[in-house]
This record gives sequence, structure tokens and C-alpha cells, in this order.
Amino acid sequence: RPGEEPLAPGAVRVKKKKVVIGIDTPLVGERPGDEDQFTPVQEKSRKLKRMLTTQAAGHGGSNILKDFAGASESTGVPKFIIKVADNNEIFNYMQLEESKDDPLLRFTSRFYGEVLLGFGEEDGGTGSTAEPKQYMRLSNLLSSFVRGPHVMDCKLGIRSFTEEEVSVGKLRPDLYKRMVAMDPSAPTAEEREAKACTKYRWMSFNDRVTKLSELGFRIDGIQHSGTVSVPKAELKAATTIKEIATVIRDNFLPPSQTPGTSDHAVHCAVVEQMLLELESLREAVESSPWLQVREVVGSSLLFVADADGPKARVFLIDFAKMRKVPEGCVVTHSARWELGSHEDGLFIGLANMIACWREVKAQLARAGA
Repeated sequence: RPGEEPLAPGAVRVKKKKVVIGIDTPLVGERPGDEDQFTPVQEKSRKLKRMLTTQAAGHGGSNILKDFAGASESTGVPKFIIKVADNNEIFNYMQLEESKDDPLLRFTSRFYGEVLLGFGEEDGGTGSTAEPKQYMRLSNLLSSFVRGPHVMDCKLGIRSFTEEEVSVGKLRPDLYKRMVAMDPSAPTAEEREAKACTKYRWMSFNDRVTKLSELGFRIDGIQHSGTVSVPKAELKAATTIKEIATVIRDNFLPPSQTPGTSDHAVHCAVVEQMLLELESLREAVESSPWLQVREVVGSSLLFVADADGPKARVFLIDFAKMRKVPEGCVVTHSARWELGSHEDGLFIGLANMIACWREVKAQLARAGA
């Protein structure tokens, strides 16, 4: 269609009705079959500052925002977030919604249509938007937790790049600088001369250095109590199961806030709950019809624990790079990737993530002995 960019293989273009939100306009949901959940929120002079304050992996700015329509009166925690719309991610959510009995639904956000931030609306405190910006409305996975939960974002799979990105030849000076900062000896002679590298070169290098390509997961961020976050350098320095387990033990597990209950008891309870969640998630991904025909790239596991424990959950998030595999292609989710195979190493990452949490449990047992 004239004026529209061509789609990458496996991508889709989704056309749906949009809702333009202005200062006095209620937010209206659009998911078919859930009419009871989409009663317009009748609010005059609605507050529209929506900056997401809990950002575990650097997501934020105006990309992911809180939506306070229908927020809990007791906690003030919003039931929804709005995230910058991506046609492919919308398509994946819609396809998952159609699989009403898919076991993965328990571990994902629910999709509630698309919205636009209207003219004059405050966009996370950055000023009024010059043009309406398209977002998708998702259920807030943190809504059932007490304010200030402990949150950890772990990239999942053995690669963070799509197969289409491998052939993109555009040179990026910014990514070259990041490569040199991590390893001054890494650039090739050609990259040194150009002082630039391709996105694929940077992503594959970063995946290798951070052990994503080996372990099938990496911690991208840990944050809790609304403001405290673990420095990226500390996360990248942990490259073995034991080292990563120590990072989780020391930085993610919540302390006790109940008199008479030790930190150790709370830590052990959270770890046990996370292991149960991960085993259930593994069963879900192994039996999910929706996932069997997709390559999982760029997705993450979101670990959440109440600030005082022991409530804990794990979720699968970020579907923008996820693609349906070509007709006739079968992915095992456990084989190593070669160009054209569409393998993602999802099961490798899950198995190692479970092994990591078991190591956390073992470290706690040794500490409590």
C-alpha cells in the first residue's frame, strides 16, 4: 500500500479501530468477548501522567506507561499499562487470545486493544505530544502485588536478534562504541576503519560476551522498592550459573518485614515459589499450540516478588520480535541456532534458569546450615 513500509518475512500488518484519548475522554477497551471489562471509565479531568516508575531492564520513558483508569482504590496500583504499539506484537497477542485454552495464558499479559495518546495529553511528564502516539493496552502484571515489588527481567533464548537482522548492512557508530567499551580488542580491522558495526554484529557479540548464546538467558535488570536497581556492570560480570545465582540471592530476594520471621525464611519461601512457577511455565511452553509454531526472540521472563514475600510469580513478556516460523519449518526450541533454522534455544534457557534457581536454593541451604 502506498506510503507504508514493506513488512519483514513473518511479520504482519494489523488494522484495528483506534481510540483517541484526550483530557476528558474515557479509555475504551476493544477486546471481543470481554464487554463487561470494557465499560468506559467516566472521569472528568483525568490525570494523564503515566510514567512507568518500576523499570527492571531499562524500558521506560514514554515506551511503557501506567494507565490509572480503574486503578485499585486501596493500593492505587493500575490494572493496565500502555506500551508503544508494534503490529507484530499485537498480532501475537491476538493469536494467543484466540487460543483460549492455551496454558501460556496464565503466564502472559492480556491484550485490551489499541489506544492513542491525544493532543495536549501529558506524556509521562515530557510535555504535550505533538502528534497522537499509538499504544497497546495490556494488563499490568504487577497489579496483584503490593507497591514496590522486587522485579527481575531476564532475556530468554540463545539469540536476541531475528534472522532478518543478520543481513542488514547498515553501519552503526553508536553500537561500535558500545562494543569497544566492553572489549577494545573485539572490532575487526574493517570496523576499526569505519568506526562502526552492524546491529547484528553488536547483538551477536553482546549475546556471546553475556553468555546468552551459551546459557539461553541473561539478567537484564533487577529493581525494587520503586527506585533501587542493580548496576548493569554487576549483572554483566556474572557469567556462570553460580555467579548469577549469587546475584539473584543478594539483589532480588526480598527481606522480611514481619516481626519474628527471618530474612532467610522469606528467601527460602520465595525461591520455592519461583521454582514451582518455572516448572509450571516449562510444562506450559512445552504443550502450548501457540508457541509450537513460533520462534521466540527478544522475549523475557519477568520475575516478581512482593516486597515482603513470599508471594512470587514469573511471566513471559515482550513479543515484538516473535515470529511464526515458515510453513514446513519445525523448531525444537532446544537445538543450537544456524541461519535458516529459526531455532531460539527457549528450552535451553528455561532449563538453565531452573538450574540457576536451584543453585540459589542450595546457597541458601548452605548459609542456613
